[in-house]
Amino acid sequence: MSDAGRRLEEALQKVAAAFDARLPERLRQLESLWHAYEDGGADSAEALRRELHRLRGTASSYGYRALSQQLREAEDQLREVARPALRASMRQVFDRRWERDAPLT
Repeated sequence: MSDAGRRLEEALQKVAAAFDARLPERLRQLESLWHAYEDGGADSAEALRRELHRLRGTASSYGYRALSQQLREAEDQLREVARPALRASMRQVFDRRWERDAPLT
C-alpha cells in the first residue's frame, strides 16, 4: 500500500472510531425522540423520521449494516404509521449492542 493509501486508511479508521464512540449518544438521542413521538409531542414524528434517516445513512457508511437495516425498517414503518410494528423495530434498535458488521464504504 502506498504512503497516501496508508494515510487515507488511518484517517478512515480515526473517523470510524469517532463514530463508534458517538453511537451510544446518538442512540440515546434517538430514544428521546422516540419517547417524544410515543407521548404525542408536537412535530415529534418528523424529528424522529429525520434522525432515523440521518443515522441510517451514517451507520451504513461506517459498516453497521444490521443497524442501518433496522433503522430503515423503523423509518418505513413510521411513514406508514404502523405503530405496533414501529414499536417492535425501535425496541430492536435500543435493545441490541451494535457492532460493525461490514467494511467501511
